[in-house]
Amino acid sequence: MQEAPAIDDDKIMRLRAQTAKIEGGFMLLPKEAHWLDTYVLELTTFPNSKHDDQVDSTVFALAWSTLNMSTYGWTDETIKNLGRFCSELSFYRFYR
Repeated sequence: MQEAPAIDDDKIMRLRAQTAKIEGGFMLLPKEAHWLDTYVLELTTFPNSKHDDQVDSTVFALAWSTLNMSTYGWTDETIKNLGRFCSELSFYRFYR
């Protein structure tokens, strides 16, 4: 049975709880998309951004994926490899 993440704390604390996953490369973003700059701007300027709906959905998705990791075959090694892969993508996107 899949678990749903608890909705505890305020939005800032919920995002902080997921920050390590974002910084560690657990979250994949496309190299190009018409919405990408707006999305990244909203995440990086939160809580001072005009909108924060995408912050909520991102936080919830990351929390859910952690709770249900074993259901989908994620292991510590596959997550570590995904982190390495994502850091290469991030490097390419921001330093090309």
